[in-house]
Amino acid sequence: MTTYLATLFLALLAAQQAPPKPPPATTGVDAAILDQYVGRYQLAQAAIMTVSRDGGHLMVQVTGQPKVELYPDGNHEFFLQVVDAQVTFEVNDKGRATALVLHQLGRDQRAPRIDLEPAAPEDVAVAQEVTVAPDVFDRHVGEYEFGPTAVITISREGTHFYEQLTGQSTFEIFAKNDREYFLKVVDAQITFDVDSQMRTTSLVLHQGGREIRAVKTP
Repeated sequence: MTTYLATLFLALLAAQQAPPKPPPATTGVDAAILDQYVGRYQLAQAAIMTVSRDGGHLMVQVTGQPKVELYPDGNHEFFLQVVDAQVTFEVNDKGRATALVLHQLGRDQRAPRIDLEPAAPEDVAVAQEVTVAPDVFDRHVGEYEFGPTAVITISREGTHFYEQLTGQSTFEIFAKNDREYFLKVVDAQITFDVDSQMRTTSLVLHQGGREIRAVKTP
């Protein structure tokens, strides 16, 4: 399962490496209309999109992600500035949103509005988990640079291994072998590259059909 969280993970990474965008030109939307969009929308079992209003601003927050602003491009169409993505709200005959559609990376992902608690997250990884000795994993611990402001930190706590991208939450990673790991909250894998001395030199993030390499810092 490829969740919105996985898509946003890559998109935020790309945004962190891109130069700042100029302030967007927007079309004003009445606060009463914005209120009809406030709520929670379920893109996947592990990915909930929460829409809220802050004065005349519509905000969105995805599970495990920071809150960002949605800018209006019409009464029902909005866009994000931090990533190249658009959101369209579907409404009923009373104007209340019943679902939203996320347009991103050439895909349209529909998320129905939910009134009850979302279902428990399901593991997206299908790989067989194996045990790796902590001292073996320790050679991978450190920081890896995707770009000047995008760093992924690999760490260990006891027998548990973690990754954290700049500005993101920390997620546990699970071993397929001593060099290949996967996440359970998103459909993503990490492969560590080593040199002839078995020293880790870089990692490759496999996600959404893309491979992005990050070099380990000294």
